[in-house]
Amino acid sequence: MAEEYARFDSPDARHRLVVYRYPLPFGFPGQSGDSPGRVELQTAEGKVLDSCGVEMVQIVERPEWSRQSVYVKLVLDWSY
Repeated sequence: MAEEYARFDSPDARHRLVVYRYPLPFGFPGQSGDSPGRVELQTAEGKVLDSCGVEMVQIVERPEWSRQSVYVKLVLDWSY
């Protein structure tokens, strides 16, 4: 089961990126960012507009929002 790892709201609060991680069957404290997962682009109401898998959830950081898109370096570039 995936659990929420991080959430990034757009500046206008109309969209958000939600990062979910799949827990590793083993691991040490502090390694939650090493987990694989998925990223979803959602509306403020929670409707999923796009999604993709990621090898490590910690690579999803500092999204760049524009009026009609969101970009995360080396991860995603989505229009909405």
